[in-house]
Amino acid sequence: MPDPDHALCARLRSGDLTALDALLARDHGVAGLLARVAGAGEPESVLETAWRRLVADIVAGEVTGGLRAALLGRTLAAIGPTGESAVPPDGRFLPPGDPWAGWWSGDGPAEWPPGFAPDDRTVAEALRRIPLPLRILLVARHVAGLSAEEAAALAGREPEHQEPLLRAAAEAYLAAIDAVVADGG
Repeated sequence: MPDPDHALCARLRSGDLTALDALLARDHGVAGLLARVAGAGEPESVLETAWRRLVADIVAGEVTGGLRAALLGRTLAAIGPTGESAVPPDGRFLPPGDPWAGWWSGDGPAEWPPGFAPDDRTVAEALRRIPLPLRILLVARHVAGLSAEEAAALAGREPEHQEPLLRAAAEAYLAAIDAVVADGG
């Protein structure tokens, strides 16, 4: 089966702006989440830079597939190495229409009050309590749906070492959400 990203790249190189619309609709939400939780002080500026670099590289023929991983890599590159000056986000965890929108709607763990759903600020704060490499790995694998190989380049963790790190990151994340619930949040 042909990689749909190859077709998107070819369409972009030919000037088809509907391909860019499709790519933005598919990947902007997850790139925005990564920018916020990886410490972008100005996430929109970081995303603008990441998208501009990605499109330029596609048009130049330097990127021909693996677009979500390529975008997330450019997002991290635009943030820089420190990644600790984040501003809490506004809005939802991921925007409506995203496959992960409403991820926290519905029943949570038994310890959570009925109907409790963490808001964006709580989700981002909980993710920021996890060390940066684990944050990146958790978002790349569980939210962006990248393969272990694609996530390895972003998070600096070899595929064979990712599963125990993902479990630890998920446990730390849920513990942070539980702490907010315990504090009455």
